[in-house]
Amino acid sequence: MPVIVDLSASGGHSLLLRNHEKLLDLFGSDRPPTAEEREFAPKELIAEPPWSRRMPQVFGSYKAWFICPILHDWLEELEPGVHDYFPVKVRTTGPVEDKTDHGTYYLLAPPPAVEGAVVIEETEFWSVIGGRLSPVVDVSVTIRASAAKGRHLWSLAQKHGAQVVCSDELWGRMKLAKFKGLSVYKKVKLKD
Repeated sequence: MPVIVDLSASGGHSLLLRNHEKLLDLFGSDRPPTAEEREFAPKELIAEPPWSRRMPQVFGSYKAWFICPILHDWLEELEPGVHDYFPVKVRTTGPVEDKTDHGTYYLLAPPPAVEGAVVIEETEFWSVIGGRLSPVVDVSVTIRASAAKGRHLWSLAQKHGAQVVCSDELWGRMKLAKFKGLSVYKKVKLKD
């Protein structure tokens, strides 16, 4: 079953980002960045080392995630041409796994939204915000199987909080490779 994933704050794998604002602005609006915006965006990210001293495969903020080359390659294999990326060299101010240069990661634009995926009558919402999914972690979300078919990393519509859904195939690969930086936020039920 697919799962809703989010950046993990546990395990000490979070990085404190230093010069990320201009990078996140690349994917902070509802339109893709222009060629000029890409050209003048920083090509390097500087971060404080995580206290675990282990480099996560995924890190970032609410707006966008920085993903490792392996995840980039998997997404291109599973969903060629679907996602938008911006390559960024990552350095830490102190050693992580005995180095400060961690090579190229990719700033991943928010995954494309799939409209009409949520089965409204079988999903609990948080009425305070109106239309947003319940923040209760153990409350599942029901998604139309037809909406999830062939998708591996995608967002629910903005009106439901733009949460990111990960296919069981992609999540299985990340678990097998012991990825750090993402965790399951909610389980998803599929309905035909």
